[in-house]
Amino acid sequence: MPTATVEMTNNEEGKGQITLTKKNSAKTKALEGAEFDLYRVKTGEETADVKINTDGKLTTNADGQIIVGDLEPGDYYFIETKAPDGYVAVPEGGIKSSVETIAAGQSTMPTATVEMTNAEEAKGQITLTKKNSAKTKALEGAEFDLYRVKTGEETADVKINTDGKLTTNADGQIIVGDLEPGDYYFIETKAPDGYVAVPEGGIKSSVETIAAGQSTMPTATVEMTNNEEGKGQITLTKKNSAKTKALEGAEFDLYRVKTGEETADVKINTDGKLTTNADGQIIVGDLEPGDYYFIETKAPDGYVAVPEGGIKSSVETIAAGQSTMPTATVEMTNAEEAKGQITLTKKNSAKTKALEGAEFDLYRVKTGEETADVKINTDGKLTTNADGQIIVGDLEPGDYYFIETKAPDGYVAVPEGGIKSSVETILCGAEHNADSDSRDDQ
Repeated sequence: MPTATVEMTNNEEGKGQITLTKKNSAKTKALEGAEFDLYRVKTGEETADVKINTDGKLTTNADGQIIVGDLEPGDYYFIETKAPDGYVAVPEGGIKSSVETIAAGQSTMPTATVEMTNAEEAKGQITLTKKNSAKTKALEGAEFDLYRVKTGEETADVKINTDGKLTTNADGQIIVGDLEPGDYYFIETKAPDGYVAVPEGGIKSSVETIAAGQSTMPTATVEMTNNEEGKGQITLTKKNSAKTKALEGAEFDLYRVKTGEETADVKINTDGKLTTNADGQIIVGDLEPGDYYFIETKAPDGYVAVPEGGIKSSVETIAAGQSTMPTATVEMTNAEEAKGQITLTKKNSAKTKALEGAEFDLYRVKTGEETADVKINTDGKLTTNADGQIIVGDLEPGDYYFIETKAPDGYVAVPEGGIKSSVETILCGAEHNADSDSRDDQ
């Protein structure tokens, strides 16, 4: 019997491979450094899609590719978890690719291909607008430098305009584009003609942020003003009684002393109280020449309350005829709430006139093991001001009195040993008043 033999073979079902290619939005550039996870869609009794890269992220190479082989047949997709540097950030939860199939029953390696793109991170733009102090006129010709705040290992802020000054145009603007994300500020180095000169070191603007990860151009805006030449500025600085801490939140009114036919001092802040900032300061500009003073109407929290009528500062002068901005400075202190304050008011015998120039010493009555009353004013005499007052703060609780040592000019001389006032008690956080009268010379 003749026989015949047949031999047949089977190709093993091939494992598959998937390739992801990452490009910019124009598809002209391969993107290195994007990070992904790869998943197989669940099958059968599986309850969730299966993550393939269990040992870490998959990252695109210099050709913008990720190639993963040895894959069982099934449906696969990538999730982008981190965009390459300089491209729009991936939202929370990532970006899912198309689902691609590794087919079963293939004798050669089945492959699948995924292509994904990224939009370039938009560069930013910052606009500075320069106006007069009334904000009614755009100012041309002001000069500035623009800086980016240092980041990472940078040791200094980075100057952007390396080819010369930035100058405001006819609309009072400087517009700078093509900026990387970061924090930016301007420094004014030269004022426009006819406006107060910039001090040495310049004037720094607010710091504005160009946000990262934007697909459309992020923008930032800065507005700065200039005082007209000849206008002045006054600065009040508020500190604690030890002058070691700036006090935020104190409220004031600012007045200009009446002149000519004016019948009363002129309140400057007509739109609300002036409040000290985190540096303990109030800065008021665009002031006409004249004499100015503040009245404190509310103390900062935790400090002795302001008496009815407020507390008046020294009077400071904004001088006329200045080509650069004339300035005046006022410093005022507050006693902490736990400390006390005593006010002496000096009047004539008829109590119709406040007396300036009377000299006093202030004493605290001895306590405990002290053998004598304690003199408070160790640095010199206390002298009544134009309102006939001496105000002494930062006093510990106790009993206090004044001794008048010199009468005001034109009044009966003080006898040897002085004239003692009434004794007043300072309780915690309290204020007290003491009155003193003088007789006219006979």
